[in-house]
Amino acid sequence: MEYTFNMLLNDILELPKENEDKGDSNDKAGRELQSKLIIMQMLIGQADKYKADAFNDEEGLRNALEVEVNGDELLSGYAFFVPQNPQFDYTWSYMRKRKKSYIEFLVKAVMFLRNVLSDINILASKSRGSENVRLVFNDIFDVSFIAEIPHVKIGVQWENFYRLATIKKSYNVMVKAGEVVLLARDRKKAQDINDIIDVALQMVSNAI
Repeated sequence: MEYTFNMLLNDILELPKENEDKGDSNDKAGRELQSKLIIMQMLIGQADKYKADAFNDEEGLRNALEVEVNGDELLSGYAFFVPQNPQFDYTWSYMRKRKKSYIEFLVKAVMFLRNVLSDINILASKSRGSENVRLVFNDIFDVSFIAEIPHVKIGVQWENFYRLATIKKSYNVMVKAGEVVLLARDRKKAQDINDIIDVALQMVSNAI
């Protein structure tokens, strides 16, 4: 079974609900988490929308997102509303100029999420008997192996949520056994994740 963006979103939404049921949240932390969840849901939704091969090219993805952002009436209204205070001197040119940077952020975040999903599906096929190994993508997504289909479970290190705003084409992947870091490497292309997990599983096998 292929791991999908919908499964990823469900995994992410599940843990905060579990913590809430256990009474592990306060009002301030809860409000902040809800805002983070909305952003995460938006980014995953965009990655799912632009997962087709037609958007594998970065320029094609950028053009599609530019059309969407520039045509968003609510976003344009917010960009006008925020500067209408003395701190901005009632001018909204800065907010309009920042749209270009925002589009670049979306491009990088969407490509990152697509790559992570691809990596997770590779990992799921290699996960048999490796439940004691976890992978952490860019200090954000914490991937555990499980026996049940789809053989992976994803969590989010919410304290590192800010790292989504500065994501690059390559990103760090850490392999952990419990809290012990087995190795950490940059993931620059799809083949890298095969090499990373193969080395990690061999290290675990040698240690048993």
